[in-house]
Amino acid sequence: MRTAVVTGGNRGIGRVVVESLLDKGCRVVTLVRDPTGVPAGAEVVTGDLSSTRTVAAAADAVRDTCPAVGVLVHNAGLWPTALAHNENGLELSFAVNHLAPFQLTRAGGPPHPGGSGECRPARQRPGRPRAHADRRGLPPHAHLLRHQAREPAGAAAVRANAGRMPG
Repeated sequence: MRTAVVTGGNRGIGRVVVESLLDKGCRVVTLVRDPTGVPAGAEVVTGDLSSTRTVAAAADAVRDTCPAVGVLVHNAGLWPTALAHNENGLELSFAVNHLAPFQLTRAGGPPHPGGSGECRPARQRPGRPRAHADRRGLPPHAHLLRHQAREPAGAAAVRANAGRMPG
């Protein structure tokens, strides 16, 4: 049985992901701050992803519950209505939405099945060009970063996908 870990699996999209994985016969462990709303059949690990200290503790708790993980879904996130900082002095939504998934996977996260826990690159799919840095050492999408400070959230994604929309 494949084990899946889903962060934020107690409501919204995370809850639906947990339900879907359970329907497919997976063992599901969900990492949540509040276990209220976790679908029946899922194992619960209570943890907080707001600081480096609490992410490390959550990663240890997940590892104790399931030493081998086949699927890791980073779903937990927040969007505070006012500026807030975590105990590390970092903006809270940046810490939870961006740094915590990286730290959970890389530094203290569940190990790959049968692996050493190190982060490995995804397998290259045939027919897909491999992303590479340009001659300045920047990734191919780096030009989008300068627009993010001036545009509302999601505007770059809408603009990038506008040509793909039917009609």
